Amino acid sequence: MWTILQGMTNEAARRLQTVKLLHTVVWAVFAGCVLALPWLARHNQRIFGSLYATAPATVLFLIAAFRIGH
Repeated sequence: MWTILQGMTNEAARRLQTVKLLHTVVWAVFAGCVLALPWLARHNQRIFGSLYATAPATVLFLIAAFRIGH
């Protein structure tokens, strides 16, 4: 990571770190939703539907964040 940041300005390095952190948080939420789906499908169908709908929204969010970062 340090070698990537060496040639960057402070602003660019900060933006890269922000995008990386945001990416990690969004994927952690996405993974948590995927892992919770089997249990929720059996016990609470309303929450299951909400989490199931987050998958496409998460992908669209990551695509938008990627395009903004470039």
